[in-house]
Amino acid sequence: MKVRRLATLGALALHVVLAAPAPATAAGPQATVDQEAARPGKPNPFQQDLDNMGNHGLGQTLTVGQDGLLVAADLFLARPATTTDDLVIEIRRGDPGGELLATSTPITHDRIPTSPGAWVHVAFPEPPTVKAGDVIAVTTAIAYPFPDAGPAWTWSWSDAGGKVPDDYRPGVAWSGFWSGDGTVRWSRAADGSDLAFRTWIESGPPAQAVDAGGDNTCAIRIDGTLACWGPGQPGLLNPPPGTFTAVSTGPGHVCAIATDGTLACWGGEGATSTTPPIGAFRTISTGGTHACAIRKDGTLSCWGGNLLGQSSPPLGRYLDISAGNGFTCAVRTDGTLACWGYNPNEQATPPSGTFSAVSAGSDHACAIRTDGAVACWGSPSVAAAAPATGTFADISAGPGAACAVGTGGAISCWGTAPLALSPPPTGSFTTVSLGADHACAMRTGGTVSCWGDDTRGQLSLQPTATITPLPAWTPDTAIPVAWSGTPAVAPIASYDVRYRRTPGGKGKSSVVPWQVATPATSSTLPGSTGSTYCVSARSRDASGIVSEWTADTCTAVPLDDRSLKRSGKWKSVTGPGNFRSTAMRTTSKGAELTRKGVVAKRIGLLATTCPTCGTVKVYLGKKLLRTISLRSDTTANGQLLDVAAFSSAKSGKLVIRVASSGKPVTVDGVVLSRS
Repeated sequence: MKVRRLATLGALALHVVLAAPAPATAAGPQATVDQEAARPGKPNPFQQDLDNMGNHGLGQTLTVGQDGLLVAADLFLARPATTTDDLVIEIRRGDPGGELLATSTPITHDRIPTSPGAWVHVAFPEPPTVKAGDVIAVTTAIAYPFPDAGPAWTWSWSDAGGKVPDDYRPGVAWSGFWSGDGTVRWSRAADGSDLAFRTWIESGPPAQAVDAGGDNTCAIRIDGTLACWGPGQPGLLNPPPGTFTAVSTGPGHVCAIATDGTLACWGGEGATSTTPPIGAFRTISTGGTHACAIRKDGTLSCWGGNLLGQSSPPLGRYLDISAGNGFTCAVRTDGTLACWGYNPNEQATPPSGTFSAVSAGSDHACAIRTDGAVACWGSPSVAAAAPATGTFADISAGPGAACAVGTGGAISCWGTAPLALSPPPTGSFTTVSLGADHACAMRTGGTVSCWGDDTRGQLSLQPTATITPLPAWTPDTAIPVAWSGTPAVAPIASYDVRYRRTPGGKGKSSVVPWQVATPATSSTLPGSTGSTYCVSARSRDASGIVSEWTADTCTAVPLDDRSLKRSGKWKSVTGPGNFRSTAMRTTSKGAELTRKGVVAKRIGLLATTCPTCGTVKVYLGKKLLRTISLRSDTTANGQLLDVAAFSSAKSGKLVIRVASSGKPVTVDGVVLSRS
């Protein structure tokens, strides 16, 4: 990949894309018609599906914000058409007869474009919330004649519901195609493969540079330190400490230039297997298994894999460098191109002329001529689709795709890969960088937009949160809880902590917000006896990006002995180490302590163990769970003794019956855990 420097990252928003074979759109007071969004000659990412549907030449995208609110919709008109009806869309939960989530205000027929490839953008005035597992139905009815469909026909369509993927979470986006048979193909790429393709994610923290490569992305924070995210190989997402001025991300390794000009490389295969050269450098680029860097005097050094000659550059001085998959290209100081290495598609045979920038991909390369025009060579699927007109300021080549930033700031992409067929974000940009199936681009105002596949976390700029595991039971009603966070790019600013309390009886659990936007990393949760508490946390960075909730960590507060019904001769005693300072003691065989209406997945007994202690039997209903000997070499109060654990919660009357005679049995309480 090419080096990326001097850019900023901006605020995170989530977009979920659902392509529908229906003229369904949502209209709000701010509804707009974006005729300029039509890009002649650019394939629609769902064109194969639309072609298979004959005249049903429409697609729909639904936009979901990071907080889960479905806030906007876009109608894609793949074919020219006219209508005299207004467009109205209904979003319902479950099926067309389910709960109404949102209704758009109409888009009047005179505002619906008749040209192919246009977009109609609308907003929901009262946006509903969408979450994982939801089933959403889209309903509309309209008379919509197509020029090639013969007489006008009235089309009424409602989808039986598409389930939001179970692993949907804030910070990522799904895409899928809403088919005419009422099903939703969530993992549908333009070529029909099972690629869960996503749209763009806006990120928020300021940074100096960002670079995408393979399935990973790295950025230089505003303080010069590095952050990397994605699926990663061992060590790839753990950059070295220090401050840096440039970074380049390859599929299995990353290299960066430190502020003193020296190089650092880390990650998996390739460049990390060979120590990078010493000296001061100004440009760095990582390829498939090799890397190249331009020294401050303009000379070039390459290292790593060299089986195909990709690390054997010609002598000379250079302005720009790009390491690809088995080959390398560079711009000489006189503006001419030099390429070397693997060349089956003539990707290492550059055109003549003078150039200002170059980018090597998997089996092709692209460059910007000194007059701003784009030239591509190698793979015909990419080279032939390159823009014939226009002037460009930055370019990046990836597998089966290439993207460039025009001098006006707009991004253009071409090729046959799903990334090339997915519309990039709109607006004004300065740089663009392609990975394997995702890309990132720097906006003129200093934010970054990433789009493409996020199935392995390529687009995720979220911080993470960690919560300290709680013990199985707590010896007090005051529960100490601690949590922490790890930033992605911006520092952690605050945390949200919530808990779920489930009583040991037949009461229902409830989730309670406990700490909201707190900078603290610990606190004490007040608990009540006989209940199970499950706690989770999430972090929020300085730019407002929120992490996922941690998994629950659970603890049970015991039910005190005074909450058990006594039968037989029991005596109340006190002693150090007893839960809530008291316990019940007996030497009588057959004496019982009972509790009705118990519901638990795990049952424990709090008791005293000693050299002369007796034995108890514990029942749930009429079922004997365990016979427990309380004998031990030393005396200890308030010991937790496991009784039983179940795969699912069991209910009934709990009975603790003394099975010994004349030996002390001291019961301090019971633990009834619902987790």
